[in-house]
Amino acid sequence: MNTVRILICATFALLIAALVYEFSNKGNSSDEKSITELENELALIRLKNQRERDRYLINSNSYTPYVPPINVPTNLINTTPAPITPPAAFVNPHAQAEPEPLVAPTQPSISAAELAKSEEENTKLKKALIQQKNENDILNSEANAIQNELQSINNPTESKRAAEIAQALVMAKVNEFDKKHLILALELIRPQNLTSGQILGIRRGTGGIIGRVKLGRLDGNVGIADVIPGSFFNSPVEVKVGDEIIVIP
Repeated sequence: MNTVRILICATFALLIAALVYEFSNKGNSSDEKSITELENELALIRLKNQRERDRYLINSNSYTPYVPPINVPTNLINTTPAPITPPAAFVNPHAQAEPEPLVAPTQPSISAAELAKSEEENTKLKKALIQQKNENDILNSEANAIQNELQSINNPTESKRAAEIAQALVMAKVNEFDKKHLILALELIRPQNLTSGQILGIRRGTGGIIGRVKLGRLDGNVGIADVIPGSFFNSPVEVKVGDEIIVIP
């Protein structure tokens, strides 16, 4: 590389010298002839430089540095590298930590005396709960009785009427109910006290009168009655087998 730089510098030096020479000898030749000569000289210089550069590249590529051989004893040659033993305090940062073994929780030991004491306390609590429940039931019964008594005192007419309905004699019982035509088939209990066209009440247990019927044809111990829909206190007509037919008090 130093030879190439020297050649380039020499080229520029020759070019500058040619220019100086050309200006100093203007009178001897024309401007056109001086430029031609300079171009020819520059071409020759470039050709030489190219040859020198090619020669240098050929020599540099074919050059092989000499390396003296090194004689190594055969007993020192080992194709398998010896393992490297890490120091005792070495810790691999990429190694996974071993999980800690699971240890079952230890149950606290309970002595026989403590167990017996616990069972005794549980028995006492159960007895106390049963006693409290019995007392609550008694209080609820007393409260209901007082409430019923207060209602009877406040509404003597209704209480009296309810008692009269509950004590009314049964005149007939419902054997069958035709819901589509609202017709009842009755079993007459006291036929001698009944007449066709009579209005009677329907009683269900101790709940009072739920509706009214009008007796139709009577024949011995059986009869037919028509249900009066408007007498069911704006409720759907619902008559069951076994409902009692009484005289409305």
